[in-house]
Amino acid sequence: MRPQSHSPSPDSPASADRLRAWLTLLHAPGLGNRRLRQLLQQFGSPQAILAAGDTPLRQAGLAAATIDYLRAPATEDIDRDLEWRSQPGNRILTLAD
Repeated sequence: MRPQSHSPSPDSPASADRLRAWLTLLHAPGLGNRRLRQLLQQFGSPQAILAAGDTPLRQAGLAAATIDYLRAPATEDIDRDLEWRSQPGNRILTLAD
């Protein structure tokens, strides 16, 4: 039997913030699957990666362009993804799903 999750509903503000963090990482230049998994292991969550200072991110091997993007992501790309998700039948799965 699987334990019940106490995670917020998919439409809650906490869930939206979490998904926005995942999408920011998805769109970051130079951040591939392997590096993302390493960052998640090191920092614990997408939100923690985004909250990390520049020095820890550089020490984790991120390029300046990647760090710059994380500080000022292309919100139009993320908004487009969220708009797509809002359409009936569309879902976005993350590594946490």
